[in-house]
Amino acid sequence: MIVYIFNKPTCADFNLSDIENLKLNGLIDHFDILENNSKIVFYWRGLKEKERRQFNFSLFKRYSFINCVHRTHEIYLYYDKKGSIIFDKVNN
Repeated sequence: MIVYIFNKPTCADFNLSDIENLKLNGLIDHFDILENNSKIVFYWRGLKEKERRQFNFSLFKRYSFINCVHRTHEIYLYYDKKGSIIFDKVNN
């Protein structure tokens, strides 16, 4: 199982229906929203070697009066968090 942890920027929020539609359309297998809506954890089961999944969802600026801090994201195999890849940019 592949796990992708998306840490949303401090000034942004997401539309829950966008995330639910990803699951309904088969782009993700499951998701959890954690830590007071600051993290979205996406899960994929049974991806084959070199199989790719690409998806989009919208973020909207919630607080315009604060500096927006973009946080790192992480992806790893469920049973191998030590082998995780941490990155700080998501393709827009």
